[in-house]
Amino acid sequence: MENRQVTFANSVRLLGLVAALLLWAMSASAGTLTVTENGVWGAGVPTTAWSSPDESWSYSFQISSTPTVSNVTETPYGAFFDVAYSDFTYTLNGAVVSAALPEITWYSAGYGGLFNLNWPDFVPSFEPEGDQAYTGSENDPTIVPGTYDLGFYSGVFLNGSDDEPVLETLTGDVVIEATPTPTPEPSSFFLLGTGLLGLAALAGRKILL
Repeated sequence: MENRQVTFANSVRLLGLVAALLLWAMSASAGTLTVTENGVWGAGVPTTAWSSPDESWSYSFQISSTPTVSNVTETPYGAFFDVAYSDFTYTLNGAVVSAALPEITWYSAGYGGLFNLNWPDFVPSFEPEGDQAYTGSENDPTIVPGTYDLGFYSGVFLNGSDDEPVLETLTGDVVIEATPTPTPEPSSFFLLGTGLLGLAALAGRKILL
């Protein structure tokens, strides 16, 4: 009888562990933020893989609310640092543009706030300026969700046909928000529940035998 009780207790622990792992998997994306910005190129920009007159553009990427940082630099004017990110996407007129991932550098209020996106070869360099989007130290920052208005000096640099940098004024907002966590369908919960009940019934049957 004692052995059966031990077996039952172990079965309950196993079921609890399975349920905990499933809940952990469903909440694994908690703490991930999505950063987005979009706008329209002006009439005077050159036509490149990245830009086209009067065409819409957008970009997005994901970042941890407590990101891994590198290249931390502190100066008398402010501080800045690079961060780890994922799932970067840039679109032009709704079509995804294949691109090498940029370097993303975040700035303190002393440097204008927000961040810069710097692609290789200087094409392009998005520089949205606004309020500082993190709290804490530059070595251990916490990114703060919100909608950030662009500052006066916000712009994007890209090379023109004559290889001279072209400055395009940025408009709109930078939005930092929690990345939605996929919600399992009711049928998934039903399958999970019936599966756990089945395991419990099987464990109980073995105990009674």
